[in-house]
Amino acid sequence: MKKLIIVVTLLGIAAAQVKAQDVTGRTGQAGATDAIHARVLDVEALSWAWRIKRTKDMSYRDLEKKSANWGRGEALRGQLLAKIKEIINNDQVRRLNTKEDSALDAANAEVRAILSISRARLEKSAGQRSARQAAIDGAAREMLEVEAKYWAWRIAVVRNITFDELKGHSEGWMRGAEVSDELLAKIKIKLQSGENQRLSGDEQAKFDAGNKKIKQLLSRA
Repeated sequence: MKKLIIVVTLLGIAAAQVKAQDVTGRTGQAGATDAIHARVLDVEALSWAWRIKRTKDMSYRDLEKKSANWGRGEALRGQLLAKIKEIINNDQVRRLNTKEDSALDAANAEVRAILSISRARLEKSAGQRSARQAAIDGAAREMLEVEAKYWAWRIAVVRNITFDELKGHSEGWMRGAEVSDELLAKIKIKLQSGENQRLSGDEQAKFDAGNKKIKQLLSRA
């Protein structure tokens, strides 16, 4: 049981580290893009105010709804909407001049570049996680028979865990659901056979090697 707890704990820690890395990456990206938007906030507000009052291809209410999905910080979004409303209410609506138009285009290009790089990094990270998960599942499958025998012995002979308890633990396993189901099915078959013996020396070595391989894969997270 201790060996399984160690493996499951390591898998959980690895998943948490990957998640933290993703969150950190998104936070850094948001900070960079928000800084750019903040730099041209007044110009962007003028642009939207012009569209609302002159071009009339969007209402303020429509923009308010649309802006909720922009992904920029809530405070910055609120500042932009407030500035747009201020420009409209004070009848300060005007078309952007050439310099302002260029500044807004340049800022939007910077944001697109940052988002493009971030997407590429996320895709690479997702690919790495997928490859690592496949390797973990492969290592688990290599020792499936001996692991099933180990747990059947623990359940039927040692009796310090039940099948239902082990099945409950399996919900937290980081190996693929298909591999977990295969293991549980093999354990059930061994229990039904009534031949539940302790692992031999060679089987124990294979079991230990499999767990070691999984730990090594997790250390790369």
